[in-house]
Amino acid sequence: MRSLLINSKAVATDDVSDVQHEYLLGHLPVLLHPDPRRAAVVGLGAGLTLGGVAAHPSLEEIVVVEIEPAVAGGAQLFADLHDDALADPRVELVWQDGRNYLQTTRRRFDVITADPIHPWAQGAAYLYTTEYYALVADRLAPGGIACQWLPLAELARADLQSVVASFLENFEHATLWQATGDVLLIGSDAPIRVDLDRLGERLAIDTVRRQLARAGLDEPITFLTELAMDRAGMEDFARGAVRNTDDNLYLEFSSPVSIGINPARHLPTIDRYRTTAGFLIAAPGDDFASRAALDARLARYRRAKSRVLEAAPRWHERMAAPSIEGMEALAATYRAVLDDAPGYRHAAFLLATAEAMLGELRRAAGDEAGAMRAFHAALEADPGNDLANLHVGIARANRGDLAGGLEALGRALDRTPRSVDAWAAKGQVLARLGRPDAALDAFDRAAAITPELAAVHRMRARVLRRLGRTDDALESLRRAAALEPDPPRATRESADALTEADRLGAAA
Repeated sequence: MRSLLINSKAVATDDVSDVQHEYLLGHLPVLLHPDPRRAAVVGLGAGLTLGGVAAHPSLEEIVVVEIEPAVAGGAQLFADLHDDALADPRVELVWQDGRNYLQTTRRRFDVITADPIHPWAQGAAYLYTTEYYALVADRLAPGGIACQWLPLAELARADLQSVVASFLENFEHATLWQATGDVLLIGSDAPIRVDLDRLGERLAIDTVRRQLARAGLDEPITFLTELAMDRAGMEDFARGAVRNTDDNLYLEFSSPVSIGINPARHLPTIDRYRTTAGFLIAAPGDDFASRAALDARLARYRRAKSRVLEAAPRWHERMAAPSIEGMEALAATYRAVLDDAPGYRHAAFLLATAEAMLGELRRAAGDEAGAMRAFHAALEADPGNDLANLHVGIARANRGDLAGGLEALGRALDRTPRSVDAWAAKGQVLARLGRPDAALDAFDRAAAITPELAAVHRMRARVLRRLGRTDDALESLRRAAALEPDPPRATRESADALTEADRLGAAA
C-alpha cells in the first residue's frame, strides 16, 4: 500500500476503501452533471480525484488548486492510478490556498470538488464553514455541482451534523453519498436528474471504467447505490446542529476532542437515514421493463450496501491480520449479499478480493489445489481481479498455455499497473514466446518500479544476451550480484553459465 503523508498526517492512500472515496470525489459530480465542461479540484493529494475528473473527455478545462507545490511530486508516485492526469493538457495547476482562489477568481465552473485535509488539522475548519460553501456556490455556473469530502473517522456526530447543516444552508438541492469510512456532500442550485442509459455509456468510457472497477463501482445501479441521504434525510440528520461559521469556527475547537473516534461508530447512524437513488433517475432505461423493476433493484442494492457496511469493521480487522478462517468468513458474507442482490458489483469486488487473499494464504500453507480454486472463484466474481489474474496467468504459462497466461497477466496489469510481479511474469512469458524486445520492456518496467530486486536484473540480463547486447547483459548481472551476493544455487549456476558464455563470446 502506498501512503501520502503531509506533516506526518496520511492524507491519501491506495487502500481499497480510500480509493473508493478518492475516485468518487472526482467521478460523482462529473457523472451527475449532464454536460460538464469546466471543473475545479480543490486539493491535489495523491491525484486520484483529479484523475477521476480528467477521465471524462467532455471536460475542456480542469483547474487544480493546491497550496503546497511539493504535493505534486507525491501525486506523481500515484500516476498509474490517476492515468498521469498531471500531464493532461487540459489541467492547470494553481499554487494557491483553495478558498482564496475561489474568492479571487472570476471563473465559473460546472463542477467544483474539494478534498480538503481533516477538519481537526489547524486552519482546515475554514474549508467546512457556511461562508466557504456560499463561496463555492457563487463560483458554480448555473446548474453546476459542488462535491465535498467529509470523513467519518475522528469526528463526533455533532461535528458531522455541523458540516451537513452548514452545507445545506447554501444548496437547495443536496444529497449525501457514502463510500465506507467517508461521505461526500453533493449540492446544486438545480434539481439533479440522471439518465440511466446515458450514465451507463459514460461509465463505459475506458478510463472511467478502469478507475471505478478498482472499487467495484463501474455499473450504473451499483454506482448510484453509493447514495445515502436525500435532502430530507440530511435535514433530519442535522436537526439542531451548530453551524460551523467563520465567526465561531466550531469545528476548529470541537473536532480535536474527537481524535480517535472509529468511523464504524457512525455506520449504523447513517444507515437509519438511507434511501435509494430512485428520485434522481428520470426514466428506468432500456435495462428495466418498468419503473417497478428499477425500484425493486434499487431496494435490493440498498440492503446489500447496508450489509457490506455492517461487515466493514470485520473487513479491516481481517485484512490487517489475514487468516484462512477470516478470509473464508468474509467470502461467505459477500456471497450471502450477492445471493440477495445478484449483480451488485461492489460486493462482487470485495468477494473477489477476499478469495484472492484466501488463495495466497492457502498457497502459503501448501494447499496448491485449494489456492487455485480460490483464485478461480475470485475471477468468477470479478474477472479483473489483479491478484487472481497474476496467479492464474503464471499457472497457465507454466502449463504451456502462454497466450492464456499473457492474457491473464494483461488483466492484472490493467487493474494494477505497478505490479512488479505481473511485469516480471509477463516478461518471462514474452521471452518464451520469442519476443525478446517486448520482454525487455516488461523487465525494464519491473526494474523501474522496484530497482532493488536482483531476480528482475538477472531475467533482464538473459533477454539482453538474446538480443546480442552482451555488455548490457553483464552490467545487469553485476547489479544483481551487488543486490544479492549469495543467490540460490540454481540461480547462481544460471548466472555463472551466462557470464561464461559471454566471456567466451567476447574472446571469440
